[in-house]
Amino acid sequence: MEARDILDYCLSKPGAWLDYPFGAVPQCVKVGRRLFAQLYPRPKDYKITLNCDPEAADFYRQQYPGVVIPGYHCPPVQRPYFNTVWLNGTVPDGVLREMIDRAYAVVLGKHTRREQEEILAGRMMGTPRPIETRARRRRKEEL
Repeated sequence: MEARDILDYCLSKPGAWLDYPFGAVPQCVKVGRRLFAQLYPRPKDYKITLNCDPEAADFYRQQYPGVVIPGYHCPPVQRPYFNTVWLNGTVPDGVLREMIDRAYAVVLGKHTRREQEEILAGRMMGTPRPIETRARRRRKEEL
């Protein structure tokens, strides 16, 4: 898959949006306020880092040794939860889409039920506004 195709596929997910918190590279795709994919589109450094659960991460690493590796930029404690995939044609497009789908599902599942409903209904796009909680209301009233 070409970088544009990968980015388009990631952005086709409900609530997905593009962000650049680290500069021009990586291109970060988020759902709600959480990151699920980081695309490095440069030809000499063509890869994607995806969020995942530890069991799936290990499965893909075993299936594609040396091509799917622990999140290269992650501290050791986070490595079970991220995979970096070298986009050199070894991983079939269908498997890559499956990995992106899984990354999206994992990150979507980290949102509250209310946020998930808003995201899936298309009402939450981009950076969400802070959720009004009782504690926040009390702090506002105290000021």
